[in-house]
Amino acid sequence: MGEKREWLIWSMYHNAWHCRSSDGGAAGYTSNLLYAGLFDAAKANAYHDDPREPDARDRKVHISEAVSRLERERERLAEEMATVDEWLALAKEAAPAGRQ
Repeated sequence: MGEKREWLIWSMYHNAWHCRSSDGGAAGYTSNLLYAGLFDAAKANAYHDDPREPDARDRKVHISEAVSRLERERERLAEEMATVDEWLALAKEAAPAGRQ
């Protein structure tokens, strides 16, 4: 079994999270933490730059550092789902028979 994937990679250059490709490498960027790639320590270390260097581009972030951000995202999504449920109920109530 492979090493645990519990590292995110933040691109300081792109101000976004690295996405993960199907082969485990980094591919593209996202501002949404939920679409960020999770990497093993070896891959995260390969991308991590010393933040003291003037040309540092990437830094590894352990998933445990994202707990509060993930909790906020869960709350936001729960609010959105409540709105979807409300609108869906209204739409079904307003729909003519046979269009539900």
